[in-house]
Amino acid sequence: GLAILVTVDNCGVPGSMREEVIRRLSSKTKVQASRFALASTHTHCAPMLLGVLPNLFGADIPAEDLPAIERYTRELTDRIEEVALAALANRKPAQLIWGIGSVEFAANRRGYRLKPVDHALPVLRVVGEDGQVSALFTSYACHCTTLDIDSIHGDWAGCAQAALEREFPGAVALIALGAAGDQNP
Repeated sequence: GLAILVTVDNCGVPGSMREEVIRRLSSKTKVQASRFALASTHTHCAPMLLGVLPNLFGADIPAEDLPAIERYTRELTDRIEEVALAALANRKPAQLIWGIGSVEFAANRRGYRLKPVDHALPVLRVVGEDGQVSALFTSYACHCTTLDIDSIHGDWAGCAQAALEREFPGAVALIALGAAGDQNP
């Protein structure tokens, strides 16, 4: 059956957003909830979504900010639906190639020398019949907390995505955060 994987550069995605996208898609396609994955990069430099970490900055969200948060949540929900429908409409035969590399910038953020650090970088490459890479998916176990800025940025995951898309013109790069409970750059 059909399966969809969507990644977003955001700190997290509320379950209500995923449920809304599934509701919309199920009325237009044969996609089932069990075959729809929505992952985030956990960047702390993304706009806030309604229902995700309202206490991230240690204070209540000002009432005047709520309309913008609600608008962004609606707009991102719409965009996720749009990209999922576009991907389904653009399906083509392809080969999936799986491999594991290594990246060395993650470190244990708790400072314990004996704690393990996972440097594995699993990569799924989608190669079309023409031999061109059409998509890449990777998930690295490292928090997106490299930046201490007050502006919108994809952090290391957004930079990695942009670099992969430059390296493979025409491809879509999907980055998700792996199990990175204690791993920071």
